[in-house]
Amino acid sequence: EHLKREDIELLGTEAGLHFLMNINTNLNRTKIMQIMENYGIGIYSTERYWILHEKCAENQILVGFSSIPSIDLEKAMISFNNALDEITR
Repeated sequence: EHLKREDIELLGTEAGLHFLMNINTNLNRTKIMQIMENYGIGIYSTERYWILHEKCAENQILVGFSSIPSIDLEKAMISFNNALDEITR
């Protein structure tokens, strides 16, 4: 519900404890990860999973949520959306 945004595309949401996200931004993955970290959110680049690293999309991240206690999920999603607001402006 918290990720119903037009500036992102979610992939693999049925996969279990992680999903891929394409973000509509001109920022590179290093800057995206830095902004997320500033909001206390750890995300991962998908670059290491690509055979041809240079083909990896700069705007694609891997989001895992298995270590977030359910009681903290609402607060985490607010922080996540605040970070996305900064990334997509």
